[in-house]
Amino acid sequence: MSAHSIEFSCQTCQVQGSTFLLITGADYLTDSGEKLRVIAEVGHCADCQKFVPIENLSLARAQARLDEVIRNVEQDTQTLVKLRATWAYKLGWRKAEEASVEKNRDYFKNLIPESHFYVDLCKRRQGQARCLNCGSQSVTGSFDLPSYTDLMREGSLPMTAKHPACGGDLVARLSRLRIAHRAPEPRLYNLDGEELVSVSRMFRESWE
Repeated sequence: MSAHSIEFSCQTCQVQGSTFLLITGADYLTDSGEKLRVIAEVGHCADCQKFVPIENLSLARAQARLDEVIRNVEQDTQTLVKLRATWAYKLGWRKAEEASVEKNRDYFKNLIPESHFYVDLCKRRQGQARCLNCGSQSVTGSFDLPSYTDLMREGSLPMTAKHPACGGDLVARLSRLRIAHRAPEPRLYNLDGEELVSVSRMFRESWE
């Protein structure tokens, strides 16, 4: 798989970051043993002294996602009620359409528990996001990146955020080449954002 990433750099110290960092393979391991994807964002870690993937614990984002999922379920439910009230349905002519709407509704229904999980996690850990590389909580996030469309049109654009380390201006652009990447190595974290190091990884790192 390949794609253009959004790259950005500090105009003062030349430190660089990229959305390529978000390909993490990171999952939370819940108390029930279920794996749920870590929602990550590009941030700056004071301990790593560079841009890194960090946990995105934005309650507003998580709540908006939950609201959207519930809204989609309600809309599909209303669509089914209206569809089943038509003469065409009663004559058996809209069964395929019914199945399609049911499938879409059930898809969003299945997302409700997961969406509630992220809302609860964000409420419990507000301001406690961790660096997914080193585990530090000395991180800065919320780097609002320009959209792909705007960057394709303009070439490069200044960002509103400053480089946390030196205060320099950040400028974003699309990568010149499509970056090919493989599926990342799975990484597990507990619900406090601390990485659970696997035995295989410990063995491999001991030989590096």
